[in-house]
Amino acid sequence: LKQMSMGRCLKFLLIYENGPWWREFDLHGDILSTELTKELSFEKFDPDYGTYSAPIFVQCMDHSPYGEEAEGNKNPGVLCCFVEGDANKKLMGMAKAEREELFLKLLEHSFKAVEPNAVEKIRCEPHFFAPIHDWSGENFVKGAYTGFFTPSTLTTPATC
Repeated sequence: LKQMSMGRCLKFLLIYENGPWWREFDLHGDILSTELTKELSFEKFDPDYGTYSAPIFVQCMDHSPYGEEAEGNKNPGVLCCFVEGDANKKLMGMAKAEREELFLKLLEHSFKAVEPNAVEKIRCEPHFFAPIHDWSGENFVKGAYTGFFTPSTLTTPATC
């Protein structure tokens, strides 16, 4: 287990107080990014492919609670993005305001392609960002949510 490191992953949550407004536009709130603008990406190097641009936010989803709403209160609308690996390092190296602005720009970029009228709601609806907890900084956990084998882990006999 010493050679099996934990990955770097965090959940980035944006919470809308008045509920999941994107459903009004028949949108699911799911975003899958394979290629984004330069502003929403970072440079990455792979020995087999060379330098390329990788999206910071790859997978986002509607994480809004389901169930009955309390009297007079709406369930909040929650958009959740997983940020993993090198993108995690890049995002956590930014100031809090810069991270939040980048996420709002991702939503604008993603929603305007399918529903231009939804874009104004991204910033106008009352919202806040949940605190980020980066598990890679935890002494005993050292990452989340899955581990990976370093080179030669499977081919080197264990020592006692």
